[in-house]
Amino acid sequence: MISRGERRWARIPLATVPVLVYAGVTIVAPALNGAWRREEFVGHALLTLLTTGVIAALTAFVPVARDAMRRARARDSQRDDVCRVAARIPSSSDSGRSGS
Repeated sequence: MISRGERRWARIPLATVPVLVYAGVTIVAPALNGAWRREEFVGHALLTLLTTGVIAALTAFVPVARDAMRRARARDSQRDDVCRVAARIPSSSDSGRSGS
């Protein structure tokens, strides 16, 4: 059985791992080597964090949005089927049949 914590990690898209590694290499490593003392590093760090944050948010949001759209389409399809049965409207797959 999968624990709740394992499910949470399973939801994080694998594409975010390289983005986080990139942020670590371009910000954390230079900062540990003393780059934080230089004026240019602050601008570089802010730009990198902003860009990395946008990319990470997009890679996390796209699968969530795609799943939500699939669920909405499935709901709409079920609703259409119920309405079709209730109104006795033939579906598009029934249009080729000779009716009785």
